[in-house]
Amino acid sequence: MVKEKIFKWRIRFQLKARRLKRFQFGSPEKNLYDVVRIFVQQLKKDDINERASAMAFSYTLALFPLMLFLLNLIPYLQDLFPVVTTENILAFVQSIIPEGVYVNLETTLMDIVSKPRQSLLSFGF
Repeated sequence: MVKEKIFKWRIRFQLKARRLKRFQFGSPEKNLYDVVRIFVQQLKKDDINERASAMAFSYTLALFPLMLFLLNLIPYLQDLFPVVTTENILAFVQSIIPEGVYVNLETTLMDIVSKPRQSLLSFGF
């Protein structure tokens, strides 16, 4: 039973490989099968998991400065977009975060959103 399944799987794989070998890129030596084979080999060789975790770590570290920049941009946006008001922002934040956190965060958010600060609106590299 197991041998039959392996045999059927191998036949299906060979049929798919033949189909992939028919798709050519530019010259007859370059086909889709070889491209996929090389791609899988490079994924195994280059340790894609390590790169993905490094990118996730970097993006996590970048979230806090992005939040500071966006929150300090809000007082300047209130002139351009009348819908963006302090009350709307606080209501939105209150609907997202837990009540205990919101109680501690409300005064800080009011201070950031209501007073324009140009010193925190910068792009640094």
